[in-house]
Amino acid sequence: MNKSLAFVLVLAVITILASSGIALSQTDIGYVKSARGEVYWQEKDGVAEIKVKADKLIGKKLVAGEVFRCGRNGVLVLLLYGREVTVREKMKQFPIPFAMPALPNKQQNKLNQQAEVAPAARTASNDSSERFQGTGESIRKLKGVVAKRDPDSFTIAATTGGPTTTVLLTSDTEVKSHKRGAFRGSKEYGVSYILRGLRLEVDGTRNSDGTITADKIRFDEQDLRTAQALKATLDPVEAEMNEKLAQQQAEQERLAGQIEENRALTAQAQAAADAAAEAAKKAQNTADYANNRINGLDDFDPITTITVHFNTGSATLGPKAKADIDNAAAWVKTQNTKGWVMAVIGYADTTGNSQRNIDLSERRANAVIYYIVTKYRMPVNRLVQPFGYGQLEPVAENKTASGRAKNRRVEIRLMVNKGIAGKVSGAPD
Repeated sequence: MNKSLAFVLVLAVITILASSGIALSQTDIGYVKSARGEVYWQEKDGVAEIKVKADKLIGKKLVAGEVFRCGRNGVLVLLLYGREVTVREKMKQFPIPFAMPALPNKQQNKLNQQAEVAPAARTASNDSSERFQGTGESIRKLKGVVAKRDPDSFTIAATTGGPTTTVLLTSDTEVKSHKRGAFRGSKEYGVSYILRGLRLEVDGTRNSDGTITADKIRFDEQDLRTAQALKATLDPVEAEMNEKLAQQQAEQERLAGQIEENRALTAQAQAAADAAAEAAKKAQNTADYANNRINGLDDFDPITTITVHFNTGSATLGPKAKADIDNAAAWVKTQNTKGWVMAVIGYADTTGNSQRNIDLSERRANAVIYYIVTKYRMPVNRLVQPFGYGQLEPVAENKTASGRAKNRRVEIRLMVNKGIAGKVSGAPD
């Protein structure tokens, strides 16, 4: 959303109301007087935009914070704080302002008379999401990261956390990269390129069970290369664990056969049966660990985060950064690290363009990984989802030098598989 344009529109509405002598207080905002053409609605800024039927909007009670946008031939007429406001396609997006006008008696009476023309506006539910969220909704630009991949579907999760959504793939699903520049168009891909760890956006239709049937899927080619690197790292580990699991299951079947044959012979056979049962329990625990280790971060608890910083435009570890890593490594050696994994995530400030900052943040993350693996011989199967977020998720304002210095960082997140390791105390800051 163009937040600057939205802010200007809100100020314009408030200014018009103030110039007319209308005081601000908490009262009804207004309702939708008429609607036609293509109309899109957001419950609030930052959530997925939904295409709604224009005739269903008529009489809808307005709620502060919701956002409307008109598409092709779209026109929306609102009775907003006693004044008629027309929203057209050229206005892009129109947020309902939070200012509540208290009209003088004459204007309030006029507003009440106008409200009687559309009684549905006075009796409609305040929960506007109930009107739109159902089967057949059009979902546009739902963004997130692929957390789980199945043959005909995948699970998408927001990068900042929250609930996951299952996206269904069909033979009509279109998969392409984003356009880059005026002379470089998008590139078509097969659904097999949708990998775990890939950042993407989805257009489609919501189903009654909450899943989304995808019509279009778009992603950046740099994010695809990152997901492919992640797949190259994790797939061998997953294959090795699955092979060990198969061997353990075969051994369990062999032992179970021997136990069945000798169950009634001696007490020693009974003891062997007990041992086989214990082996089966341990094998199941190993299988559960393998699945949890590969399928995502949802089954891990955070232990601590070590942050190292970089100079502007640099991916080279300085003495201070190496010292911070060494101090953290010394602390780790004093802990029971069973079930521990490490996620290394790079960031950048807003200096330079967005694509360059994504590349720079990935090189910073790789520099930290190389230092830890080569100096401390860390097994690579303890590494989970290395990533470069570029200038996203800043921890400080980028307007000042000190703020930008804090954002040029790599976060080393230490996590533990739930239920495997005990509590950890004395973690470094």
